[in-house]
Amino acid sequence: MESIKQARLKKLKAFRRKGINPYPAKAERTDTCREAIDNFDQLAAKKKEIILVGRLRTIREHGGSTFAHLKDGSAKFQIYFKKDELGEKEYRFFLANFDVGDFINQKRRKNFISQRLPDFIQEFGCFAGKMARS
Repeated sequence: MESIKQARLKKLKAFRRKGINPYPAKAERTDTCREAIDNFDQLAAKKKEIILVGRLRTIREHGGSTFAHLKDGSAKFQIYFKKDELGEKEYRFFLANFDVGDFINQKRRKNFISQRLPDFIQEFGCFAGKMARS
């Protein structure tokens, strides 16, 4: 148990070194996961920026791509990170410092992918909470 705590505290320090507040007073959200799924076609057509807030439920790395599920009180939404879109440094930061169970804001800044799946090529934004306390 002590090794888990130490690993989490190390990640917490990494957030702070990067200038990220792991415990902000509030988190911005434009849509729920359910709204993003239900309105996917319209959002894709408008290329509207959206911000989702939820808890990471899964993280699956596949080489230079990572799939994850973000879940809020309305639904589960699959998100997609691509190393060559995010950049090596940001991609590695995500993989090294995020854990299943963390709360995050997810900002969609790139284009929607062409399939009708609820996936985005995206960048992670600010964070709603890191599951560790110093």
